[in-house]
Amino acid sequence: MKQVILIAVAGAMGTVSRYGLSQFTHSILGKGFPWGTLIINVVGCFIIGLLATLFADSNILSKELQLAATVGFLGAFTTFSAFSFDSYSFFSSGTWQIGLINIAANIIIGMLAVVGGVGVAKLIK
Repeated sequence: MKQVILIAVAGAMGTVSRYGLSQFTHSILGKGFPWGTLIINVVGCFIIGLLATLFADSNILSKELQLAATVGFLGAFTTFSAFSFDSYSFFSSGTWQIGLINIAANIIIGMLAVVGGVGVAKLIK
């Protein structure tokens, strides 16, 4: 239960951080391009690469805090970081075909899901 609470608290912090950084970015760069989303995704990717490497075979943080940082905070901050790290892991382990399938599947199926959601919402309206 302690682990779930840590992940939930870290998730709340990630959500608030995402919102704050997005608002800050839009106030500086405007809303003509989704700069906030881009910056959040890039920062999240950098942080998950950094943390995953630091946490690998290390006792820097307990497993509970590692999960809170990656699953909780980064999961709420941006799931793009998890997607990117998963793809990187496939490439670095030599299974680049699965990495490419992962990238294509997430982008194509994700876009199709958005189109489907929009279509269903228009039917409901």
